[in-house]
Amino acid sequence: MSTVHQRFFKFLAIAVKVDDCIATAKQALEEGSCCVIGLQSTGEASSARAAKEIGINEEGRGTFDEFVSSPGEGLKHLIRDIVAPDQVQAWIDKVDKLDLPANALDRLLNELGGPEKVAELTGRKTRQLRRYDRTLKKEVISYEKRKLSNIEEKKLFQGGEKLIAIVSEAASTGISLQADKRVANQRR
Repeated sequence: MSTVHQRFFKFLAIAVKVDDCIATAKQALEEGSCCVIGLQSTGEASSARAAKEIGINEEGRGTFDEFVSSPGEGLKHLIRDIVAPDQVQAWIDKVDKLDLPANALDRLLNELGGPEKVAELTGRKTRQLRRYDRTLKKEVISYEKRKLSNIEEKKLFQGGEKLIAIVSEAASTGISLQADKRVANQRR
């Protein structure tokens, strides 16, 4: 199995767990606890590819109509690699019609309160946020740069200002989020 196949199924397997993860995190908050969620991958490359396709670069802001699907983008990548060039667009159009799950990290971030309530400790530079666009007069998915560093996010979590932390494998090295008597967040 190629790495593209493996990536597709990895993102699909992660996406299947998101609903339960959101429910568990909300329950932990209701019980007076805080929550740390570990993710193997952020799906940033998939989002960046989708943004580039519609003319948004890493430095610019732009919007999508819906969250980018990491499994969907992985499937499109696979199609571009194995399907004859004259058939690629037809296959990609079929993928776009599938109801594939959104990027797991972006769903978690948005459904658990957004960047105002969730500390994101990852290596990614950009993310997708649900916002109301006054010009378009509708909700859109905004593709934008992260504003805080991992160190700032960690301080907000340990200070109790954010009660949920999402940590990627890439950012987990050297980070300790344990309740420490020296930090304000003493929740379990």
